Amino acid sequence: MRRPRVLHAITAVSLIAICFLLLSFRRNSVSNEKTSNFHLLIVATGSDLNLCRLLLSASILQYPPPTLIDWKGEGEFNAAGSHLAKIHGTLRYLDALPKDQDNDMVLMLDGYDIVFQLGPEVLLQRYFAEIDTSNARLASKFKKRLGYNSILFGPDKTCFPVDFSRPACWAVPESPLSQFAFGPSTDSDMERSRPRWLNSGTIMGPAADMRALFQATKTRIEQTYDENNELRNSDQMYFSDLWAEQEYARLLHRDGKAIDPMPQERPGVERQHPDLKGEQPDYHVALDYGSNLFQTSAGYRQYLSWITFNQSTIGPESKATEPWKLDLPKDIEQSPKPFAAIGDEDTTWRDVPLGVNTVTGSVFPLIHFTGDKSFRDLWWPRMWFFPQAKKLLVGSSMFADEEPEIGSVHGIRFVKHGIPGSSDQDQEASSSGGARGDGGERLSWVGLCKNHQDGLFSGKSPPRG
Repeated sequence: MRRPRVLHAITAVSLIAICFLLLSFRRNSVSNEKTSNFHLLIVATGSDLNLCRLLLSASILQYPPPTLIDWKGEGEFNAAGSHLAKIHGTLRYLDALPKDQDNDMVLMLDGYDIVFQLGPEVLLQRYFAEIDTSNARLASKFKKRLGYNSILFGPDKTCFPVDFSRPACWAVPESPLSQFAFGPSTDSDMERSRPRWLNSGTIMGPAADMRALFQATKTRIEQTYDENNELRNSDQMYFSDLWAEQEYARLLHRDGKAIDPMPQERPGVERQHPDLKGEQPDYHVALDYGSNLFQTSAGYRQYLSWITFNQSTIGPESKATEPWKLDLPKDIEQSPKPFAAIGDEDTTWRDVPLGVNTVTGSVFPLIHFTGDKSFRDLWWPRMWFFPQAKKLLVGSSMFADEEPEIGSVHGIRFVKHGIPGSSDQDQEASSSGGARGDGGERLSWVGLCKNHQDGLFSGKSPPRG
């Protein structure tokens, strides 16, 4: 009778040992996996219809609960009074992050003229692909390793502030898009210009590099702020000046001199040359030239179209004879289905209209309404989620706290920063389009957007043309 007991005891000990080993292996596997938080920062001092459009799209597409930078801010944090508050408020947020979050990913957006179209998993994949392409381009230009790019800004078709003697207007790289990207008259006017300049309304990069860039920008403002300059409060001016110095220094490093890469563009303009004082400034800044992440609208009216990809004639097999035809990118096709949050598993991304840059073929993750702001109202009904927006808002709240993970991208496990705790107040703040102020206050969807729901959920049919 004792023998079976001994066997049972041995078996039990063995099972415990196996379970312990498996648990240890799993813990080691998890501990060896890189994890990064994804932070969504939106510069906004108060709520209006356009901020609520951005919050609604972010909630439907399962972005992290946003932090509103400069929310109800005063003094240097009053973004309603000066765009420079964007610098101070974002830097305050980044400085508060612990060092172990230096590799977190940060997306910073202007709050009143942006709408998401695709989810964070697509945006992150596009970020790494664009950074890899940008660094490969950098390596091909310079025989010696010279810095690296890690921060992406949105692209503009014009240099702002407009002064083509400024290094920010002439010393920056030529656009990598084809010289015939906009037809035989490419670069002949603003509409047909290739994007080459920096737009500061969309910025994405690692927390540590973003912190260094924003600190350098703050220092530049303190050193050069001129009360007599009517554009003294333009954050874009200071960002573009720093980027120009980076590119000017790279040109000097390569050639021993900095030459305008497109001298024919502004003949006769006397170029200003920055005094680098022997330094090699590098802020790791690059542009998303192809609008693979960030689509600006100024100068793109005739080159943006809303397309469905459910036609059998559109696909890889048709490209040999009709290369202009577009197919749905795999990163979109493999992302969660558009109406899964309301139980519709049959509708795919091929069945909904998606905004496309017809020059680059990019189905953009977000659109930034630069220039003519009337397109915010005109194109809002075109968004794929518009007809079901109210249902999707409610449905997405059921997943907001249950799905903290975005997924593995570029060998990194990304999780949403700001997933709430268990309190009812926390739940209200993040679920269904809520947010947090950068002072820590929790802001519910009802409190932010109740007064704007008519403009969000009703409207005319999408305009044609």
